[in-house]
Order: sequence, then structure tokens, then C-alpha cells
Amino acid sequence: MKKLLIILLLFIAIGVSGQVTCPPTVAHLYFNVPKPLVLNQKIGSVKICDPDAGQHDTLEILPGTSSNLFGLLGNDILVSNSSTINSSTAATYSITLRASDNGSPPLFTTAIVTFTITQDNVPPAVVNQVFYIKASGTNPVTFGPFLATDRNFGTTLSYAIVYGNSENFFSINQATGYITMKGTAGKTFKSSRTWNLIIAVTDTPVVSGGKTNTVKAWAKITVTK
Repeated sequence: MKKLLIILLLFIAIGVSGQVTCPPTVAHLYFNVPKPLVLNQKIGSVKICDPDAGQHDTLEILPGTSSNLFGLLGNDILVSNSSTINSSTAATYSITLRASDNGSPPLFTTAIVTFTITQDNVPPAVVNQVFYIKASGTNPVTFGPFLATDRNFGTTLSYAIVYGNSENFFSINQATGYITMKGTAGKTFKSSRTWNLIIAVTDTPVVSGGKTNTVKAWAKITVTK
């Protein structure tokens, strides 16, 4: 009986090509999601890996206590019941995903997705940064970007110079954080000069009207000829 079971399992794992096939894989996922949420808000994406070439993989949410709160659009996880989540005091939710291939029979893997619901938008993370650049005659020089991260999915970061730019030699791209130095700055020194700017980074949550945070850090810029 045991031998027959082993033979049956091997037969299931072998495709029509005679090669052993493997199920698709999907990792357990964790997301921090700030309130308030909106209907059809994208929380994150799921990556399916399949070692077998030519397989068509599908993703589904298995029935569970939170399965009616979230949905799928392709491999994107969406909010399907925002009012329930916004009005609840629950701190976490979880759903079970199943990734299946189109083998015969189909093979599958399951993974848990955990959502931590936060009451407030978490501030962006930013540290003091140092830049060494070389002047290019009278031509402007663009460098960077000034780096900042935000763990809240979908948050938009914006950048502004708030101190140290009294001569107006520098500007920063509000959306990307890249800094541009005017070519005229090179006329103020012979060999090198250092500027200390304070950059403010503001996060805007995905939900319109949500709480924003601003964090500041130094950008030390040394320019040489």
C-alpha cells in the first residue's frame, strides 16, 4: 500500500513531458496600512514565482474571517470593504492566498498576508547626507537624489529646501529630490566651498485629507573646481 502511494505521488508530480513539476511559490507578506482607507485602494502587490516554464499561474483569496475585506485585481491586493476597516478597532487582519498553476492536476501554494492597521500616517525616514560634486564652468549641475523612505504604501514624498540657501544657488525637484546647483555658484570660490542646506521631506498619504508629516535633515554639499 505504501509503495502504491509513493508511485501515485510521483505520477501526480510528473507532467506530460515526463519531467517533475513544482508548484508556484508565493511569500508571506506584511503591510502597514494607515487609516482612513478608501474603496479599491491598492495595498500592495503579490509576486508569484514558478520554476516551471510555460505555466500560467492564478491567484485567489481563500474564504476566511477577513476575506470579504480585501480583493484582488490581477496580482494587486485592494481594499473591498473600507467602511468596516475604518470603523473597527482591530489592529491586524490576515488573509490566505493560494497561487495555482495550470498543470494537470494543478499544483498550488498558500501564503498568509498580514495587514497592520495604523491610526496615523507614519513619518518618513530621512538622515543627514553628504554630497561631493564638481563644478562645470557656468553650467548647472544636478546631483542626488536626497534620499528618504516611507513605509506607508502609496504615500507621496515631496522635498523642499528650507534653510541655507540664502544666495539661491540651489533648487530641489519637489517630486524626485534631485538637487540642482546654478552655474553661478562656482564664481564664489577659487578651489572649493561647502554649503549646509536643510531639506524638508513631507509625506502625503494616499487618502486625500489625511494627516501629513514633515521631517528635516541636513544636506552637506562640497563643491570643487
